[in-house]
Amino acid sequence: MTVFYTGKGDKGKSHLGKKILGKQDPLFEVLGNLDELNCLLGICRQEALQNKKTRDVAQTLRDVQEILFNAQAEVAAVGMGITSKIGVKQHNTDDMEKWIGDIDRKVPMLKNFIVPGASSLSARIDLARAVSRRVERSIVVYGKKKKISPTLLQFSNRLSSLLFALGRLANIDLRKKEEKPSYR
Repeated sequence: MTVFYTGKGDKGKSHLGKKILGKQDPLFEVLGNLDELNCLLGICRQEALQNKKTRDVAQTLRDVQEILFNAQAEVAAVGMGITSKIGVKQHNTDDMEKWIGDIDRKVPMLKNFIVPGASSLSARIDLARAVSRRVERSIVVYGKKKKISPTLLQFSNRLSSLLFALGRLANIDLRKKEEKPSYR
């Protein structure tokens, strides 16, 4: 049987390896943000799988989810003060940059900001993009306390760009017109 709780109460503390940390530790902010983003990407991926036109978007989202698990493992290892072989690698960011370039060749040139919500899928991906920016900010804050790899920082920066591009691709695939803000 899987045990989902200890029943002892945690008094605002969590065990991470051999360390006991307060739940207010910035480490848990980063891990929680990464987890939230991964869950949002799961919602986006499931919607993308519902339409044959957006299956490529779904696959890219799934690939990003795998990288997010690596990011969580890397951050947790840093929090425990250990070195882990699991983490974000340079090729992960390189892959994302390639995906962004591939998408850029498929979508019209952007001349304005666009209002989120041209499609349900792109609206969800835009929400994930906003959360990815929070992930990046929390990693930067945690990096003031602990040594975060430059590779993880680069990945977290590039992630919002990829999600923006994927939202635009979803709109193109679904033949939805993007709207610019009117600034009324």
